[in-house]
Parts: sequence; structure tokens; C-alpha cells
Amino acid sequence: MSVLHHKPMDILGLKQDIVKNFQRKIDERNHDKAKWMTEENLERVSACPICGSSTQHADAIMDLTNTRYVCCRQCQHVYLLKRLTRDALERYFKSDLNVNCMYADPEISQKRIEEVAKPKLNWAIDQYKNQYGEVPESILDIGSGAGHFVQAAREYGLAADGIEISESSRTDCKKLFGFDLINTNFYESDLDLTQYDLITFWGVLGLIYSPTDMLSKAFDCLRHSEKGMLIASVPKWNSFGTSVQNIHTDTIIRHMNVLGHIHIYSESSLATAFVNAGFSPCGAWYYGMDIYEFLMQLSYLSNIPSLPEKTAQYINPLQMTIDHAGLSDEIALAGTI
Repeated sequence: MSVLHHKPMDILGLKQDIVKNFQRKIDERNHDKAKWMTEENLERVSACPICGSSTQHADAIMDLTNTRYVCCRQCQHVYLLKRLTRDALERYFKSDLNVNCMYADPEISQKRIEEVAKPKLNWAIDQYKNQYGEVPESILDIGSGAGHFVQAAREYGLAADGIEISESSRTDCKKLFGFDLINTNFYESDLDLTQYDLITFWGVLGLIYSPTDMLSKAFDCLRHSEKGMLIASVPKWNSFGTSVQNIHTDTIIRHMNVLGHIHIYSESSLATAFVNAGFSPCGAWYYGMDIYEFLMQLSYLSNIPSLPEKTAQYINPLQMTIDHAGLSDEIALAGTI
């Protein structure tokens, strides 16, 4: 299996709104948690969402307001003990503008394509070429947000479509790039989605109610292709970023965020999910924003707002070390049918 480490980028440029308004982002996230993490919206999880092992055999590893993250002893998957119900989760992602607005700023849209979407596309194409000796003819991106990855694929010359349930994100995509994303729930969709060679889940499997159902649906779509491939990126538990956030849980706005990530993966749980759905893992990519997270938290807790900008030159070199050690807060996995 091929393994790649690191993805350099101008993280402060991409996250400039958060860097300048970190306190406001914390307040917005806490407001959202108070609004949504209520008893009527929550349900207790009785078994690991990946391997099915009883939650009685899971260890508590991070306590948060109204819930906690637990780790499955069988596959090392990390998940919320109490999470939003399927209905509440879908309503949250359909209606909450704070989830999507950060990705729709026209001023940084092209920067996001160049520094985030295109590196992901290039890695996906490389994985496909390694297995099949050619470029995929068609791509379906699930949970496309404002459509940056789909736009990058189209600029490359590929037939690419995206699925997005958020109305505001679909509107942003139309405004930014001039095309429509498909408005459907991928898992429940009765549309014919069997014409694609490559299906991607960039940052989606940490958000959704049942990742195993989504992966099985993807396999059903791709099994009609002789050269089908799935790619998914997920938040990773065993990371430097996790350790930073575990020290002070009141200022979390990303990664170990109970509204954004109800699943946090280990290499074991991600591989288990792929294999159980019928995919054979063939490539992995370690990258993340751990150093950015460390500097943002240190800046906030020490009341030195200029710290991230003053240390910007060290972010990529230090992140590269984290990524090569396998301690990044994100991992992408490719798998063939």
C-alpha cells in the first residue's frame, strides 16, 4: 500500500476569518452546542458504529458538555456516547449557516481550490493511476460543500458531480462556479449513481450518522464499474491535535467538535470500515492542521493574538514532522472494489 505524508498550505490565509475572530467562533460554536445538544435531540449509542462491539466494552477518553467520546476496544474507533439523532443531524447540516459560510468566501475561493481541492484531486488521480493505469473518467463527490473539489475536477477535464444536502452550500456553489450540486441524501437516494468510476468522501465520514451504510451504498454504486475506487478522508484520534484539544475542551471549534465530528477514526477502524463494505485499501495519506490548532489554542489561552502570524513560517515544517510521524489529525484512505 502506498503512503504519502504531508500537504503544505497557507493555513492562516485559508483560515483568516477564524484567526481574526477566534473568540467569536468559540461563542458561535458554544451557542450551537447549547441549541442542538439537548435531550430531545440526543440518543445514546449502544454499539460501536464501525464494528458493532458493545459500548459496554468502550473506554471513556474525553468528557464534554452533555456527552463524551469513547473508544472501542475492538477496532479503536472513537465515537460520541450520546449523539444527535439521525433526524436532528440532518436538520443541523441542512439549516446551520455556520457550518458552511467559511468555505464560500469569494475572496479565498480560488485559493481554496489551489491549496486544498487540487492537491486532493491530484492524490486521488495518482491512486487511481497506480491501480488501473489510467485517469478516472468520472467522479462523484459526496458532501461537496460549496463545490470546490468538483470545480477542481472539472477544471482538470473530468466529468464530475457533487451531492450536497445543505441549501446554502448549493446556493454558494451556483454563485461561485455556476453549476448545480445534486440535492439528495446519498444513502437514501433512488437516483441512478452507477456511472461513476471514483467516489469521494472528503471529511464526510466523521459527520454522518452511519458511515458503514454510506460506504456500503458507495460499494453498490461502484460495483458496476470494472475499475471502481473509493476515497475518504476522516478525522484521526491518535494525533497531536487531539492531545492539544484534550487539555482545554472549552475552546474547541474543529476536530473534536461534537457537532462536526461524531466519529473520530483510528487507522484500524477506518480500514475495518472499508473492508467490511467490500473495499480493499490501497493507499493512505497523512496530513492535518495540528500545528495550526496548537498555535491558535496557545494564542487564545495566553492572550497573545499575534502569535499565529508571528510564527507562521514554522507551521508547515513542524506539521511535516507531525505528518511523517503518523500523528496528523486527518488521514485519507483509498480503496478498490
